[in-house]
Amino acid sequence: MRLTEIKKNRLLGITAIFALGLLAGCARNPEVVKKKYFDRGTAYFEKGQYADAAIEYRNAIRIDPGFAQAHYQLAKSFLKLTDGNRAYLEMQRTVEIEPANWDAQLDLARLLLSARSLSLAR
Repeated sequence: MRLTEIKKNRLLGITAIFALGLLAGCARNPEVVKKKYFDRGTAYFEKGQYADAAIEYRNAIRIDPGFAQAHYQLAKSFLKLTDGNRAYLEMQRTVEIEPANWDAQLDLARLLLSARSLSLAR
């Protein structure tokens, strides 16, 4: 090989490493990763694959425990899976994190009413 070819190959290698570094940096951004998990969970939920949706929502929550919308969607997934206890816990977390989420408030009250916890439902 000539010297110019060696320099060209070295430059291509350095460029490739730099590009991989940029991609890896984006993949490590917690907001990007959290959104990716949440979006995948939503896609699964819309297809009726509630167990898979729950896994993705839990992954998003692992990155951001204060992600109220992921807690709410996880609660709705548990409801679809007829796991009322876990749905209740996630709904309660949603309301604690985001008290103005009226849909979650109403769903939580419905869960409590179905469990005949009238005083808590108020």
